[in-house]
Amino acid sequence: MVALVILFFVGGYALLQWIFYHRVCRAFAPSWPSRVALAFWLAATVFLPFWSRTLDHAGWGCAAWWTGWTAYTWMVLVFWFGCLTVLVWCWNAVARLVERWMERPATLRLAPRPATMTSFALIAIAACWGLVEVNAIRVHEIVIRAPLIPPSAKPLRLVQISDLHLGKPRGVAFARRIAQKIKTLHPDILVSTGDFVDASTLCQSGVPALFRDLDVPLGKYAVLGNHEYYTGLSAALAFHDAAGFVLLRGRCMTVARSRPDAASAWSSVAVTSEAHIVGPSLQVTM
Repeated sequence: MVALVILFFVGGYALLQWIFYHRVCRAFAPSWPSRVALAFWLAATVFLPFWSRTLDHAGWGCAAWWTGWTAYTWMVLVFWFGCLTVLVWCWNAVARLVERWMERPATLRLAPRPATMTSFALIAIAACWGLVEVNAIRVHEIVIRAPLIPPSAKPLRLVQISDLHLGKPRGVAFARRIAQKIKTLHPDILVSTGDFVDASTLCQSGVPALFRDLDVPLGKYAVLGNHEYYTGLSAALAFHDAAGFVLLRGRCMTVARSRPDAASAWSSVAVTSEAHIVGPSLQVTM
C-alpha cells in the first residue's frame, strides 16, 4: 500500500514537472544546455521531499528545513502551473472548434509565451498571498448548549488545535504565537487532532516547553495524524510527551472537573481516540 502511494505521488508529480518543462520549452525555446539544466532541476525536485525527510531523520535539522521549504514551495508552484496549463489547453481546444465552425483565422487561441508569462504572474501573486496566509492564526468559536444545563452554570471551554505541522517552515516563532493564542482562550481542555509535529528534531528545540507550560486544568490530549508517522513515530511520541499531551491511541479517558464553581454545570467529559467530546454542555473553540 505504501509503495502504491509513493508510486502515485512520484508519477503525478513527474507529470506536473513534464507539463512545466513542455510549456517553458515551447514558450521560450531555450538552448540545449538550458534545457538540460531545467530537466535536471525538475528531476531532482521530484525527490526533494524524500531527501528532506531523510535529512530530518538523520538529525540535520537546518539542511532538512531548507530542503523541505524548497521542495514543498516548488511543489505548490508547479501544481498551480499545471492547473493553469490545463485551463489554457481547454480554452485553446474550445477556441479551435469555434474558429473552425466560424471559419475564421486563429485569433482566439492563447499563444504559448503570453499564456506562460501570465501563468507565472498569477502564480507569483498567489504565492505572495500564500506566504501571508500560511502564518495566519484564526480562531473559530462554536457554542453548544443543552437544556439540562442551568443558565447560570459556567460552561466548559475546549480548545482544539489541528494540522499545525510544526517543524519546517513553522518553527519556534510560530509555535510561540500559537501558545500565546491558546493562553488568551483560557481552555479547560486542550485537544490536538493530528499533524501537530512535522520534524523529528523539534524535541531539541524550545517548542515542547511552550505547550508543556500552558495551564489547562483538565489536561491536554492528542491523537496522531499521518505526518506524525512521516516524521517518525518514536520522535512524534517523544514530542507529545515532552509537550505534556496525553496520547489517545485506541482508548477512552474520562476526566472530572474539580473546580467547585462549575461542579453543578459539568461532572465529566469523555475524550476518545476518535477525538469525540461527549457531555451535556460545553463551549468549544476550534
